[in-house]
Amino acid sequence: MDRRDFLTVVRTTVEHYRLVEQGERVVVALSGGADSCALLLSLLQLRDHYHLSLHVAHLNHRLRGADAEADAEFCLALAGRLGLPYSGGVEAVGELARQRGVSLEEAARGARYRFLESVLREQNAQRLAVGHTLDDLTETFFLNLFRGSGLDGLVALRPKRDGYLIRPLLDCTHAETEQFCAACGVEWREDATNR
Repeated sequence: MDRRDFLTVVRTTVEHYRLVEQGERVVVALSGGADSCALLLSLLQLRDHYHLSLHVAHLNHRLRGADAEADAEFCLALAGRLGLPYSGGVEAVGELARQRGVSLEEAARGARYRFLESVLREQNAQRLAVGHTLDDLTETFFLNLFRGSGLDGLVALRPKRDGYLIRPLLDCTHAETEQFCAACGVEWREDATNR
């Protein structure tokens, strides 16, 4: 899939599910990985069409030492290169997981969404965009199926949730996000824990 085709798929998803309205402010969650970089780059290229204001947000979970610090620096630098405002946060997720008696994954997810929602409020934004792809949708479907979820659990990743959380990349694969980033000349960070 070339750059134009990727943008066409994203725009079709945005239009079909009415993910944004003209003139809205959108907080874009940026981890530094290919999916979130492709999300940011595609929304940047669609920004003028929808008259969007974009704001980049990144949370350092403090789980991977120097790699996590490098991710935060990468996200700040990318936002700066693209001329976009940036909010960064830090949360000691390992300590949070121990305090609450939950898994690292659960603690990280909760901390991430609390941070992103706080940025959403601070920026008076209408949408929070996250970089979930078709791969995430498939993975979530099978995880929930194996856990014995009902129908609601099997369709857990929707293009739009709670009226503000949007997933414009749900019709794209992870491989396509990598191709798109490469076509745009943007490198991304690899998180070994994701593998």
